[in-house]
Amino acid sequence: MPAILDPEFHEKWLNNDIQDPKELQVIINDGIIHDMKYYPVSKLVNSVKNNDPNCISRDFRDIFSNYKFLS
Repeated sequence: MPAILDPEFHEKWLNNDIQDPKELQVIINDGIIHDMKYYPVSKLVNSVKNNDPNCISRDFRDIFSNYKFLS
């Protein structure tokens, strides 16, 4: 499973000289980010051929897709 670490822990995590599992566990415990923010994005992200800002812009259509609005 991937771990998303705080940038201050990147160098330690990528240091090949650190092999002690206990030391690596400390890096994970102290460096992992728990309060990530996320939001729905467009389905454009599903294809590598799409490489523009629309891939990460908020897509509110997915949030409201289960609701029927009066027209």
